[in-house]
Amino acid sequence: MARAAGSAATRADRSGFTLFELLVSLLILGVVLGAGIGAISSFDPTSHAARGVVANALRQARNDALAFGAPSRVAFEPEARTMRSTGFRVAGTWRFERGSLDGAGGHPAATEGFDVELDTPDGFIGDARDLTLGGAVARVEFDPTSDPGFRLDDGFLFTIAARPELGSGAGRILSFGDALTLDVQANGARDARIRMRGADELGRVREGEPVRLLSKAGALTPGRWSVVGVGHDGAALRLTVNGVTLAERAETRPASRKQGALTLGGGRRSFQGALDDLVVSVVRADSDVPLPSGAEFVARAPFEVRFDVQGRLDPVFHGGPVDVELEYSDGRRATVRISTAGTVL
Repeated sequence: MARAAGSAATRADRSGFTLFELLVSLLILGVVLGAGIGAISSFDPTSHAARGVVANALRQARNDALAFGAPSRVAFEPEARTMRSTGFRVAGTWRFERGSLDGAGGHPAATEGFDVELDTPDGFIGDARDLTLGGAVARVEFDPTSDPGFRLDDGFLFTIAARPELGSGAGRILSFGDALTLDVQANGARDARIRMRGADELGRVREGEPVRLLSKAGALTPGRWSVVGVGHDGAALRLTVNGVTLAERAETRPASRKQGALTLGGGRRSFQGALDDLVVSVVRADSDVPLPSGAEFVARAPFEVRFDVQGRLDPVFHGGPVDVELEYSDGRRATVRISTAGTVL
């Protein structure tokens, strides 16, 4: 019995820590805590926030270029410690669902030449406007003139889904005041005319003659939906069908200010078919975004980062990858790199 009791006491003694084991454990804990405190003390939220703000602005500009198939840019102002993105922004959308003509933005609408409902349930997305239900000059008209964001001066992009009827012939798809018309010819060619502004020899602003973009015949297939686009990105005018450029012309002049009602159909003869999913986008600059306090740009002169229509760095403007360098109040630096493919690292 005595031996059993002694054995149990020995096992109980061995179940705890020895003084040496306790000291080693405290030493390891001290090292871990010291490293953690050092990491926390070296963490600077300003540096992470500043780099994140710059990277986010660049990524958003690249995403805009990819989404709209048009150039975008970010302008940096080191003295003011700000940046500003410029790209396409949606100004108005019309989906034509459930008999409604209202679009995003609340632009008022009116129709002419329709004695019946102009809906068709087999639209590009949901319902659509069927202009064949009206007369030869039937039209749907919207009035965005009171909207200050609905201006084409710096660039624009109109896209609309169109489905011509068999043997429909020529007709007007849409127009925007005297600034822009988009027609289909009898042979299926797309015909866009865009009026641009210029200046005379005295520097006075003058409205120019319309610039014409004409695609080849058969650009649209009767009975099938296609997305037609016409736009200006500040460098060129483009006419597209389903994202493919069919006609293009270099043009740096701003668009005409003879902008009035946005009309579907109308003209000498309305488009004979259905229209759907009208989206109007314009080039617009966002508000200035400031750097967080304690950070500034290393560059001292204003500079830009430009993306092309495929979201890559614009090769005309940039000869290779671009580094946007930041410097913090403690002298440390950080870099946001943009590869030639447009990836923000």
